[in-house]
Amino acid sequence: MVFGMSNRLIIAVALVLTLATCERPAIAEPIKKIQIDKSADDDKMIRAQAEEYKKEFVLADAKAIASKWMEDGVYIDIDGNEYHGRSEIEKLYTRYFHDHGKQTIELSIDSIRFPARDVAIEEGTTRLANSSSTAMGSKYILVHVKKDGLWQISTSTETHIKPIANAECMKDLSWLIGTWTPLFAKDKVLLKMKWLGNYNFINCTFALPELTTEEVSDDQVIGWDPVRQQPTSWNFSATGGYGRALWIKDGDSWILRAHSVQPDGSTGLATYILHKLDNDTFTWRSVRRSIDGCSLPDTPEIKIVRENKISTDKS
Repeated sequence: MVFGMSNRLIIAVALVLTLATCERPAIAEPIKKIQIDKSADDDKMIRAQAEEYKKEFVLADAKAIASKWMEDGVYIDIDGNEYHGRSEIEKLYTRYFHDHGKQTIELSIDSIRFPARDVAIEEGTTRLANSSSTAMGSKYILVHVKKDGLWQISTSTETHIKPIANAECMKDLSWLIGTWTPLFAKDKVLLKMKWLGNYNFINCTFALPELTTEEVSDDQVIGWDPVRQQPTSWNFSATGGYGRALWIKDGDSWILRAHSVQPDGSTGLATYILHKLDNDTFTWRSVRRSIDGCSLPDTPEIKIVRENKISTDKS
């Protein structure tokens, strides 16, 4: 996103900035409309209890946490050990807090379903906030039962989160590997994309055919950010500028929220949209552009085609 270049190079540089795509892990389906009376209120009650759980975890309040289970509730931990009854669950949490002290826990609810009246199934993930490792997190499934107006846990089951290797995530980008050219002007621009780092990253460069390799204006590295759990790209310009972008998948399109720093210290913002038409064609455009807070016009949509229809299989 180098706004000080000629029109030809503006579009070429922007193309490099946009070619950062990666299949995001499947996003949990949104909560389905509940088909029983007052279910919206029940949903709020269960979510409120999850917030209470987080606060009680910070306070190391084993008794309050255990009270969320039914008297004969069951907890199955991440290693498959079973704890039966509220009293046994309270003892488990008491031992845990004695060994580890007060801790902050992150809890994310993926879905809440109501398969029957007074029964709810909650699915989500938990993770200790002071750990940067996904190995310290777990998936959970809670079966809630409503009795006397109060939702309580009948069964709680935790399982390990199996981290997805970055290379696995990048597999869906294989269709981009190769050489591309935009159909927008008489001056030919080549966009070249190749694998790096054992298929964990993609390197993108753009060049005008008359330039040597050393004169390529921009370099970009695309990879999967395991902390943010989304694709990320880093752009480096031969003029000294740099930028970063985060990606959001929307059907066959990728929406890139990008920011850049120019060699003179000015900063730019833009939203790029890449839309896949087929394995050999995609379109690109840039909207909501600005430099140091001053708005710039949107770019027209450009069609980009594969220069040579090469195999994208790993070989």
